[in-house]
Amino acid sequence: MLFLCTALASTWALAVSGSSACPLPSEVAARAQALGVPTSPRGVHEPVAAVDITGEGVRLQLTSAEGQVLAERVLAPGSGCDDLAAAAAVIVGTWDAEVRGDNELALRDLAPPPPPLPVLEPKPIWTLAGAALGASANARLGWGGQLEVGRAGADGGAQWTFAIYASSARALSLGSGEAVWQRSGASVGWGWLSQVGRWTGDAQLGLGLSYLRLSGRELPMNQADTAWDPFAVMQLRAGPRWQQWQPFVTAAVMGYPVARSLRVDASDARSQLSHFEFLAGIGLRCHLR
Repeated sequence: MLFLCTALASTWALAVSGSSACPLPSEVAARAQALGVPTSPRGVHEPVAAVDITGEGVRLQLTSAEGQVLAERVLAPGSGCDDLAAAAAVIVGTWDAEVRGDNELALRDLAPPPPPLPVLEPKPIWTLAGAALGASANARLGWGGQLEVGRAGADGGAQWTFAIYASSARALSLGSGEAVWQRSGASVGWGWLSQVGRWTGDAQLGLGLSYLRLSGRELPMNQADTAWDPFAVMQLRAGPRWQQWQPFVTAAVMGYPVARSLRVDASDARSQLSHFEFLAGIGLRCHLR
């Protein structure tokens, strides 16, 4: 390659040719001569600067006398012929100066430039979670479970969730017997998911609808009843994360605005379900992209 560049420098006389009509190769040659570039009619011993029209614009291609492509540039279309001729002459002059000045030709990438890399927007993450919970209401302890699906930004931030919940049956003293109640329900929540290093935590508020089942036990007349109750829930979770898996601890409080009183017919025995239920437990969440 050094020999080729040295030979070009010592015998440099550039032939400008090609099929372009705008600009004409002769116009490019004339403007190059005005810049001090030695040009000549095309012969067998001269390097050639070809000026052609392609789908991308005006292509300038420098080849050696042996036909080896040395450099290539493409001028975008849209300018006038005079402007294109002037720009092409400057490029030819640059090639001439590089060869005659440094005996080195800065070869352009002959392949078309690669398309710009696509900008990858961070994808939101889906979360799947399950938790085993202890539940307390009316000073009665029970257990419960929760399943949840959620969606948040790639790096956390605002999230929404859909969860289903169920608790075990618990009993209240009522007259000579007991009133047994059990709740299950579903909620939609909105909150904020934060990630700090390995730790991930979130807080959310939700609204839902619960299904309440009531029944008597060891009463003169054991009866059963059901009801639908709206509720609100506030929940906190935190735990370390390893790749997509996150064990966590959680605490929540559920509020039931509708008052539910329990009584025995033909008796003054009466009890009332609490408006609040407190929950705490452990769970596992999976972060999916």
